[in-house]
Amino acid sequence: MDNKVVCPGTGPLGGLPFQRDTFYTDKEEKRFVKSVKSLIRHSTEYKEWKRFLIEDRGLVECLFTKEIMDECTIEFHHHPISMENIVNAVIDQYIYKEKPFSSFDIATEIMILHFGMKIGIVPMVKTLHEKFHNGFLKIPINYVIGEYKWFMEKYPLREEALDVVNKYTIVNETNHIDWDYTGDKDAAE
Repeated sequence: MDNKVVCPGTGPLGGLPFQRDTFYTDKEEKRFVKSVKSLIRHSTEYKEWKRFLIEDRGLVECLFTKEIMDECTIEFHHHPISMENIVNAVIDQYIYKEKPFSSFDIATEIMILHFGMKIGIVPMVKTLHEKFHNGFLKIPINYVIGEYKWFMEKYPLREEALDVVNKYTIVNETNHIDWDYTGDKDAAE
């Protein structure tokens, strides 16, 4: 009796067990995307990318408040394409090209895109980053650093992601202001 496990996929080594070419349920896909995001964000390469942004690119200042890293926590926000939509677009490209993939393949490609500055980012203080994710901040598109348009040409976005990006790209320095970033809300009204 043959105890060999038949694994899905048609990888370059004859169907490695950790490669796939599709998802069978939405739940399976969501779990995979979440896993890839975690793999990226906890990787040494992601930490090295942030170091690259700080030390080599000099991105040490919040583009809103002009505060620097020595004064507060500066985070790199993915904009106008979220990390989740970046992951989805890269996965979709693999599936479209009928190329088997693993979470490692997707994470590696995304890190190459990060180092190549082919994604959009905005350096911002941690509290403003929180405000954006809570729906209380708009980001002017000219604050975005990186070639997000290149990414969109090479990795077409899903319709719902494209709708969000289109909404974000109309925000500019004149129409984003609804808060005085010195902390005095009454001064902004």
